[in-house]
Amino acid sequence: MEIQDNKKLPDADSDIKKSSEIMPDVINQYNKILERRKQRQDYPGNLFANLICILMFLCVFYNIFLVETQKYELNILKIQQEQSAIKEQAELDRVKLQAAQKNKESADLVIFNDDYISVRIDYYNKIK
Repeated sequence: MEIQDNKKLPDADSDIKKSSEIMPDVINQYNKILERRKQRQDYPGNLFANLICILMFLCVFYNIFLVETQKYELNILKIQQEQSAIKEQAELDRVKLQAAQKNKESADLVIFNDDYISVRIDYYNKIK
């Protein structure tokens, strides 16, 4: 082997500088890999948190369902009450109309009785 004088041997310092520049990238990648492993290992914890979130969502949805069902039932009861109030009002109006008609008949009878009494008195006076 022949050693050539015009070629420079690589400096040891330059290799260290290059490796120190590369090292943070390698370390960052390694740290990312470790974080991913931790996340995978912590998967049951994430699963538990996810299950709790889903359970809370279902509870909220069930609560909303119950509230809306109660609103629907209350609206049905309100409509039924309005219908029964309308029927009762119609019955009350019918009773008032009957009472007014009986009062009119009574007034007509009183007027007829007054006219009849005057005719009867005149008739009895003529007979005497």
